[in-house]
Amino acid sequence: ECDLALLAVSDPNFFCGSSGLRPLQWSRELPQLLDDVAVCGYPLGGDALSVTRGVVSRIDAMPYFRGASPLLVVQVDAAVNSGNSGGPALDTDGRVTGVAFSGYAGNADNIGYLIPASIAQNFISQCSLTRKEKQNHTSNKFFIVEQEPVMVRLCVLGVTTQRCENAGLRSALALGESGVLVTRVASNSCVSGKLRPGDVLLSIDQERIACDGSVAVRGGAERVHFAHAVTSRRPGEQVLVEFSRAGNRHFVN
Repeated sequence: ECDLALLAVSDPNFFCGSSGLRPLQWSRELPQLLDDVAVCGYPLGGDALSVTRGVVSRIDAMPYFRGASPLLVVQVDAAVNSGNSGGPALDTDGRVTGVAFSGYAGNADNIGYLIPASIAQNFISQCSLTRKEKQNHTSNKFFIVEQEPVMVRLCVLGVTTQRCENAGLRSALALGESGVLVTRVASNSCVSGKLRPGDVLLSIDQERIACDGSVAVRGGAERVHFAHAVTSRRPGEQVLVEFSRAGNRHFVN
């Protein structure tokens, strides 16, 4: 769901010898608005590396493709075109602050999107190599026939919600200025049997969910879709969910 793939180089000496290739370092923090970025790649093909410069325009959350859960994105005004996808976006210290994955082709200019370093690192940490063994019936021994990457899927809450921006709806649910209405709970989700349609989600790990379905990031400097509070976690981690049912507040892990 995070639109990333892990590639392996078949030549074991690719990163050694006289080539002098060194891995880039990841940035440890989300870039600030107006931070400079340099997007590297091969737009429209070619053999020479292309570098375009710009600044961070916005931090947001959006599905990376139709039907996916909203994930954090970094919007930049540097040119991002076909061929840039998968290329690094570097900060002023030469660290990877994101991975280019999309440009906007509608009636707007200078809108490109990066997958933040935190999501890319989360993806890499959840990838492992599994060995497929096949028996050699002649020698009765096992040998490795291939290695393939296996990705642990992203965390989701498994609910469908409705915004509560309408004053009449908030009055009917006895809400203040926070909370979204649960309209469906997936039967195989982690909150199945704990939440049900008609409940109102109020917070996740004490991060208040506004009536428009957003939560604060970086202490309230920006707001993104509340799904970020779950998709940013790793499998096995617990989150504390606060919700309202029939006017009473409840907490579940």
